[in-house]
Amino acid sequence: MSETGASSVCHVCGHTNEVGSRFCAGCRTQLLAASYPPLVARWRARARHRRTLVRSVGAVLVLLAVTWVAVENIGLARFLPDPTSDLTSEIQLGGWPTEGGSPLRTNAMPEAATSLAGEVAWKADLGASPGGGPVVLEGVVYAGGVDGCIHAFSTSDGAPLWSRCLESPISSTPSIAGHLIYFGMLDGRVTALDRDDGSTVWTFGADAPVRSSPAVVDGVLYAGSSDRRLYALDALTGEERWSFATEGRITSGPAVNEQLVVIISQDNLIHFIGRHTAKRWFDYEVSLADGSAAIAGDSVYAADISGTVRRVHWDNREWPFEKSTRNVRQWMFRWGMASELPPQKGVVWVRQERRESFTGTPAVDAERVYASAAGGTVFAYDKETGAALWQAHLDGPAATSPTVIGNEVVVGTGTGMLASVDSATGEIRWRTEIGGSAILGVAAGADALYATGASGLLVEIR
Repeated sequence: MSETGASSVCHVCGHTNEVGSRFCAGCRTQLLAASYPPLVARWRARARHRRTLVRSVGAVLVLLAVTWVAVENIGLARFLPDPTSDLTSEIQLGGWPTEGGSPLRTNAMPEAATSLAGEVAWKADLGASPGGGPVVLEGVVYAGGVDGCIHAFSTSDGAPLWSRCLESPISSTPSIAGHLIYFGMLDGRVTALDRDDGSTVWTFGADAPVRSSPAVVDGVLYAGSSDRRLYALDALTGEERWSFATEGRITSGPAVNEQLVVIISQDNLIHFIGRHTAKRWFDYEVSLADGSAAIAGDSVYAADISGTVRRVHWDNREWPFEKSTRNVRQWMFRWGMASELPPQKGVVWVRQERRESFTGTPAVDAERVYASAAGGTVFAYDKETGAALWQAHLDGPAATSPTVIGNEVVVGTGTGMLASVDSATGEIRWRTEIGGSAILGVAAGADALYATGASGLLVEIR
């Protein structure tokens, strides 16, 4: 500091201050005593600048960390405008508007009071092998084929109501919400038609085939694609809201509840994704699965080709580095450095049937979980504990997910047969040959059952 008359000049910024001031009025630097040597003054100024720089860098790093945590946990999707409708594929008695009956994918209509006799009421020709199972709502049953045509039939007698042929094979089970019917196509499109006349309402293009049956909840359509992404679209307009990337193709239909979208990808993971954030909550390792997850209450149920069925609590979060820590513990177990394999997050129970391979999605009712195996056996487990309850043996390999209708479980086989099993005892009630080859899908209607066969047949069973 130098003195000029009755003022002091700051050694940092050169501002002239009144004599006796301790801090510079221009830069708030502490003024040095006149007796300090110039070298000491410069050293103190540089130290002060370094402290300021460190504090500034620290503040920036803290801000970046807070921003990262906010984006990862809050998600930019939360700030999107509301969907333009409240369209939802709601299960109702006499209706099966989407694969699995509802966006929960539980494959169950336990409140149905009718016991089926297993008799074929009518048959209809789709003209080609179906791209998936049928859906039914308000007296109309719909099914699409690999020839690109989707058909609507009357449930009363199977009379055709309308048909619409598009340029690419239909590759998923359709879904109905409100006045629209949605489905995936082999050319990567998700298409919405007016279900009264089949006219096109909108299309959305993914980068690979869409074999995932769409789920529609609160105005948002969710569907996976072989381009490894889960898409969330506005159900009324088809506009993309967000997408979520996985490491494997997605061919199963998403299961959706009030908070989560649950999808099984061919990266051998069940992904738990926040509906309102588009962010991952956690994931769960499985073997390859050809069905969807089913959500019932506080749990998710899933089966895979290793013969394993499991129950996982979905209300979990994965903390930073938690997954990496578990991976290290897994390697320690494999190398004999740990005595036990660390449990996966959220697991409640796991059951494995040796030399079996489960196909499709488990069915879940109020008391039991049902899974069908490619070897021709249907298994029932206690919903809460996973205890084995019964096994029922079919006369052919199971080809569809089990479907609960009232107090019976119906499964289609690879030989074109439908079989009904008592849900409480596992006793076979009836078997019906519908002709042709494998059954590809089953839907429950009012006092009836509908099934599609690979030969192009659509049948009603009463």
